[in-house]
Amino acid sequence: MKFNEEASNPMLVGAMNLLKDEDTPGHRQLFMQELAKAQLLSPVFVDPAPTVNEEGKTIVKEGAKVQFPMLNTKDGKKLFVLYTDKRCLDEAEQKEANSTPEMFRDNFAQVSIDEMGSMMAMPGPNGQTHPSDGVILNPFNESLIVGKEMAIGFFNRRLQAMKEQAEKAKQEQEDGGKVLQFPTRK
Repeated sequence: MKFNEEASNPMLVGAMNLLKDEDTPGHRQLFMQELAKAQLLSPVFVDPAPTVNEEGKTIVKEGAKVQFPMLNTKDGKKLFVLYTDKRCLDEAEQKEANSTPEMFRDNFAQVSIDEMGSMMAMPGPNGQTHPSDGVILNPFNESLIVGKEMAIGFFNRRLQAMKEQAEKAKQEQEDGGKVLQFPTRK
C-alpha cells in the first residue's frame, strides 16, 4: 500500500461507463479486467500521522494504524469509498464539504481491489465477519458498487495465483537439483 501517491485509471472509468450504459457480458468482462489491474485511491486516517522525507515521499511508521472510511447508504449498506484517480478524490472532497470527517482529509492510500477484498475477508477480533458490504467506486461521479463477495473473489484469485506461482518455483527448484543421466554413445 502506498500513501499519498496518485493513480490514474482512464480505462477503468471507461469500462464503468460502458457497464452503466449497457450491462452486457462483454462490458462486465472488460470492467473486471480493468478493476483487477487498477490502483485505486481511498482517503485514510493514519495514526501516528505520517511524515514526509526530503524527496517528498510520505513515510508511514511501521505498525501505524490505518483506517479507511465507510459510506452508509440510505438502504443501510456500509461501503468502503474508492476513487479511480486524484481528480475524482479532490472533486468528492469539494462536493462532500463537511460530510467527510476531517480526520480522513489529510492522507490517501493507493490500494487494489484484492487488497480491499483481503480486509473484508478477515474475521474480526471476535470471529465476526467484516461489517462492510463492499466498495463504491467514484461515489460522486460514475458511482458503481462492487459487492463484498466480488472483492473477496479478487483476493482469493490473487491468493490462488500466488500459491500456484510458489508451487511452480518449488517444482523448478526441485527439478534443478536432480541429477540427469545423459545418453551415452555406443
